[in-house]
Amino acid sequence: MGRINQATRRLLDVSMALGQERRLDVLLEKILTYARDLTSADAASLYLTEGKGLRFVLTQNDSVDIEFKRVKIPISNKSVAGYVARSKNVVRAADLDRIGKNAPFSINRKFDNASGYRSVSMLAVPLVDSHGTLAGVLQLINRRKNPKAALGKDFSKKQVIAFGAHDQEFAMALAGQAAAAIVNTRLYDSIDNLLESIVHASVSAIESRDPTTSGHSVRVAAYCVELAKAVDREEKGVMGAVHFGRDAIREIRFASLLHDFGKIGVREDILVKAHKLQPHELDKIETRGEMLDLQMRFTALNRKFNGLSSDTVKIDARLRDDLKRLEENMQTIRKANNPSVLPKGRFEEISRLAVEPLGIGGCDILTLLSREEAEKLGIRKGSLSKAERREIQRHVAHTYDFLCKILWTPELKRVPEIAYAHHEKIDGTGYPRGLKGSEIPFEARMMTICDIYDALTASDRPYKKAVPQETALEILQSEGRAGLIDTELLALFTSAKVFAGQDFLKDRRK
Repeated sequence: MGRINQATRRLLDVSMALGQERRLDVLLEKILTYARDLTSADAASLYLTEGKGLRFVLTQNDSVDIEFKRVKIPISNKSVAGYVARSKNVVRAADLDRIGKNAPFSINRKFDNASGYRSVSMLAVPLVDSHGTLAGVLQLINRRKNPKAALGKDFSKKQVIAFGAHDQEFAMALAGQAAAAIVNTRLYDSIDNLLESIVHASVSAIESRDPTTSGHSVRVAAYCVELAKAVDREEKGVMGAVHFGRDAIREIRFASLLHDFGKIGVREDILVKAHKLQPHELDKIETRGEMLDLQMRFTALNRKFNGLSSDTVKIDARLRDDLKRLEENMQTIRKANNPSVLPKGRFEEISRLAVEPLGIGGCDILTLLSREEAEKLGIRKGSLSKAERREIQRHVAHTYDFLCKILWTPELKRVPEIAYAHHEKIDGTGYPRGLKGSEIPFEARMMTICDIYDALTASDRPYKKAVPQETALEILQSEGRAGLIDTELLALFTSAKVFAGQDFLKDRRK
């Protein structure tokens, strides 16, 4: 009676433990461990339903080390597990060698022969929840006469006893709890998979608008996860007080994957703008230059034809000088159109082309650039004007608005806030809210570093060349010294080398 009461109390504890577990792999291990503990089984196997069959998913054995394959078997009478699943009946056998030919199932010894282990007594129960849903089959093998001693590989049948009626009752009670836990965990997993697919579909939608940044969000998320793990390993200092569990890391990953989603609301001509002028704007200037070229040639010919000058050599020399000046001006415009930093004096040179008539070839009535064109070409860094940059920066607010519309689960509720702050700077000069220091979520400070690093090293941007890893780290160090990013996180990012040796990096140069 004492053993039964102890087992009953143990069963209650087990039921609570199974109900709290959300990780399927851990749950299955616990089911086998608890079932063997309750029944003194030396070994156990677990099958889960998969389509119209059963998948052998796990085994435990105290006597031999077993390598098993996750094979799929039919739900049929050709095996004990298949019969139990098909009939939902319990099989309790004292000695499998004595199972007669009239039994409604067959004994398959392939597993025993491959492992060198001998199955003698067995208790196989269906995992059925309160709704009658079959989740799988639990097989308990070889009840030990001495519950505390493993049988060993070359055991005697005398060491094995039959599973009793109480063992069956405990196993059935556990099976009901296990089935409910498996069904619930699978449901959670399906919901998680649905959320994962929606997140990745959203990332694909973003990247389809700007294919040149393909992979950026995935890489930033991978960096952030590795940095979070590095923070979690720290035991001293500021980092030692910060811990990231499984759910917290998942929250960071989702925030990182979706941090640029708001770009879907940015005009495409700005989002993918590789140069200071749009292609049609540069074409307009090129056409203007070609017209001027023709006009200068026509003016020179006209002077010769009308005899306005008796010195044709001078006319030709002036034409060459004028054409040379025109080409030099066009080259200045083409170079200024690149998103690189303007060299000293280039801004003034561009401005002059918008206010001074050409004064070449007798064409004094026209400037080569309009004021608007000169203003765009005079952008001192990058390819965006102030207005365009403001529109790009609004993607952060668009991201936040979109993410706030999602009904996040409690463990993911901070995803919008983390993504919202990834462009904030420690000194308060970031956007969109100008947060300072500790006002910026810790996870967002991590993402800022990862985001900048990938933007610097990614080779998929047509408007800039990727910089080497060492240069990227030097740039980050300078930003840290300027008070823009978290220096302690940057030090850990560098020392832990979260950017190196990751599988996802293999495809980053494609």
